[in-house]
Amino acid sequence: MAVYFFHLRGGRIEAHDHEGTELADLAAARRQAVLNARDIMAEEVKEGRLPLHERIDVHDGEGLLLFSVPFRSAIDIAD
Repeated sequence: MAVYFFHLRGGRIEAHDHEGTELADLAAARRQAVLNARDIMAEEVKEGRLPLHERIDVHDGEGLLLFSVPFRSAIDIAD
């Protein structure tokens, strides 16, 4: 198990994850980042906003950026 840190970037509020989340592997961290992005967007939609320009940056315990999940990629926009 490794600890992953999920930082919110690119919006009116930037949030740094100081605690991290212990997950089995990188695939689990990617799934968690997508779920986090969807949760944030759901709350923002309730306020009348859809922050597609934001992203979640995932870092390892050493502070290395592993990957980013743009909010736009976390949902399927259907007409």
